[in-house]
Amino acid sequence: MYNLNRTAPFTINTMRILVLLSTGLVLTFAQNSALLQEFIAGNQRFTVELYKEVRKGTDGNFLINPLSLQMIMSLALIGESDEDFRKIFSTLQRPEATLDESKEMFTQIVANLDKTGDSTIASANRIFVKKGLEIGEDLKVSAVNNFKSEIEEINFLARSSISKINRWVGQNTFDEGVQMVTDKSFSKKTKSVLVNLQYFKGYWQKSFPTRATKPGPFYVSETVTKQVELMEVFTNFKYAYNQSLRAQFIEIPLRDSDMFMTVILPDDKYGLPRLEERIDELFYEQFYYGPKVRFVLPKFDIKATAQLDDALRNMGMEGAIGENSGNPDDNKFQVTNVYQKAIIIVSEDGQMPPARRGI
Repeated sequence: MYNLNRTAPFTINTMRILVLLSTGLVLTFAQNSALLQEFIAGNQRFTVELYKEVRKGTDGNFLINPLSLQMIMSLALIGESDEDFRKIFSTLQRPEATLDESKEMFTQIVANLDKTGDSTIASANRIFVKKGLEIGEDLKVSAVNNFKSEIEEINFLARSSISKINRWVGQNTFDEGVQMVTDKSFSKKTKSVLVNLQYFKGYWQKSFPTRATKPGPFYVSETVTKQVELMEVFTNFKYAYNQSLRAQFIEIPLRDSDMFMTVILPDDKYGLPRLEERIDELFYEQFYYGPKVRFVLPKFDIKATAQLDDALRNMGMEGAIGENSGNPDDNKFQVTNVYQKAIIIVSEDGQMPPARRGI
């Protein structure tokens, strides 16, 4: 029996959950596609670099979905100039492919992510563009046909447009009243804003009994400990121990799905920063087996909004995105801002979507 009752801070668990949910879905149909296999490998490299960059400017928990970000940025690539295309393409760690091959690949990924059932990743994407901006027909068609996205013209300086963006975000994340953007978010130089939304829904194959949930300590850092609701179950899980990382891995499968959530627990109660320094090694194959495990996991609810254009510029897109890139006075398409909102709520039954208010 393995005792996993020392819970790690949410940050590493959250990040790892997102990566495995996304990659696991792609793997379900990528068995015979060399292009998709290359994309998965690139997704892992991109995830590591994005995590490191976002972590620099974040104090506390954060929630990101690198796959979803790759997808909406790949859509925007279709409208970019050749010079900007190369910078963005390289940063995204995309495999070399023709435009038609890339479109087909993302059509498959979107279809797989969009499967209905007990477990799913629900998403919505929209590119808001300045009125009068030149948008190529290929970008318009691909947005709908290959990425299940939309492009909408707005006046970024109008208060009604700010309200429209926030209202769309709230309606698609069941989080009415959210203020993702304000009247200070944009300027006359703003050409286009990419918005990506995600929430995760899934039921554990084996639920945590509600009668076992009770308050307990959660060690945020050496100086901060919080009382949280701790769930507990004693059953068989896929479990691995990595001696080099001095960390335990446990997979929680989701019902009616190939998706699973992986929790990574350092041996040291405050060992999360050490694991984060070796984030790339968390993607290495672990040697799992199936013992009975007494597993204690905190219930948590994270709703996070991230503006990612600074991180992307630091990763290699400098000069390709942002207000000071390109010629702000022309009408050519260019990415100015990139936003992502993600929600995950973990409880005894699984990962639940947020409840819609007012109904």
